[in-house]
Amino acid sequence: MTLRPRSRGLPTLEELERRRWHLWLVAAFLLVGASAALVLLVVQKAAVTDVLENPVLRWAFVGLTVGFLVYVFQQERSFRRVLRELLSQRERAATLESRVRDLTTMADAARAVNSSLSAEEVFERLLSSALGLTRARTGSVLLRIRDELRVAVSSGPHAVPRRTTLTLGTGEVGAVLATGKPVAVDVVRGGIPGLLEPNADASSAIIAPLVVGGRSVGALAIARGSGDPPFDDADLNTVELFAEHATTAVSNASRYERERSRVEQLVDAAEARSEFVARLVHDMRSPLVAMLGYAGILRDRFDRLSTSQREQAVEGLQVQGERLQRMIEETLRTASTEAGADLIREPVDLAALLTECREVVAQATAAQDGAARDVRLIGLGDPVVVQADGDALRHVVVNLLENAAKYSPSDAPIEVTLERIDGAVAIHVSDQGPGIPEDQIAHIFERFRRSQQTSSGGVGLGLYIVRTLVRAHGGEVRVRSIPGVGTTFSVILPTSSTRVGVDV
Repeated sequence: MTLRPRSRGLPTLEELERRRWHLWLVAAFLLVGASAALVLLVVQKAAVTDVLENPVLRWAFVGLTVGFLVYVFQQERSFRRVLRELLSQRERAATLESRVRDLTTMADAARAVNSSLSAEEVFERLLSSALGLTRARTGSVLLRIRDELRVAVSSGPHAVPRRTTLTLGTGEVGAVLATGKPVAVDVVRGGIPGLLEPNADASSAIIAPLVVGGRSVGALAIARGSGDPPFDDADLNTVELFAEHATTAVSNASRYERERSRVEQLVDAAEARSEFVARLVHDMRSPLVAMLGYAGILRDRFDRLSTSQREQAVEGLQVQGERLQRMIEETLRTASTEAGADLIREPVDLAALLTECREVVAQATAAQDGAARDVRLIGLGDPVVVQADGDALRHVVVNLLENAAKYSPSDAPIEVTLERIDGAVAIHVSDQGPGIPEDQIAHIFERFRRSQQTSSGGVGLGLYIVRTLVRAHGGEVRVRSIPGVGTTFSVILPTSSTRVGVDV
């Protein structure tokens, strides 16, 4: 686009140059004519004497010459004034044209940034557009995550790697987030945390905050190379304006990612719930079919069965009935914990409770496998009393012991360690099983999840109930597993009213 200023009827530069040439041509013509006249007068000596002796003609000639020169100089001054104004207007027009071009580019960049809902793609386009607008070489987009800043995307020579983290408040970027105002940094030496590596130099850098809802959620940082011209105020204003427009896209992308994650969680929960219902029906059908089979045998062949066969059928009925009962109790307990059933708190001696749980598991494994599992209690000495719901803690420990027995060799001992720590007590249940794959550890406490390492009973709610009950006591559960070595579940319970903060 070409802009041609016509303010107050001013001529163009081309017209002005033509007028100046016309003026000087007329002046030259007149001077040549006057010179020719003088030459002729000199040739005609008598005429020259008459002219020089005539005062009127003499002063008229001098006055005409001086007047013409004054006129020429006035016109030249006028031409120069108009020329300066035309040059000024052309410069303003060029600035305006550049500004319009930048605004058009910014609008195109804003449309490109807002055309996507993928957070990573939005950040990529945001950085690419900012580098193009300012002709910068290096840049990065940083996001605020709790007390840290993380580089979401970066580009250019000497740029810090993606996913680099720095403590909130560090360096120039931290200062910009604290004030919410963009800054320009001149002559960068030794890098900028979050933008340039420590060994990098730059002629200048600009850092602008990304503000959403009055809160700085990140920053846009760009830099020019050490051999490039530094940023000026116009560049700073451009980046600030672009960052303000880009925050809408950042907010939309963040909201979209949160909603998508929530939808995925709901879909996963629905699928897990459906799988749980199908598995629950299948698992309950198995003991029920076995019970009906034993009952049919006793009904139809009771007189023909030996005493040992009758006892075996009755024992089978009892084992399958207890299995079905555990499934029902597990499902009901899940419903009660989700409904927020109140705990009955009373003094509970953990040493006595662990001893009791060991006997329960020993009897259960003896009835199922023919031999009781070796459960070793470590660290039991003086009574350790906590205010807790005894039935709930008993369910927690028995569940962890049964899991350890289920997922470890029958001849491998299970260790239960009672450890006293400041303001809390820890119960560690360790087995020598195959361990839990690292990618599954984050999901073992979820509802309707069951390990694929065994097909033995249970409906996939055991660990979910364990964590829910422990948290209801103000404690927490954590797990440490080494593939091929074994797994340790730790239950941390407070010995006072203070809640224990232990990560899972």
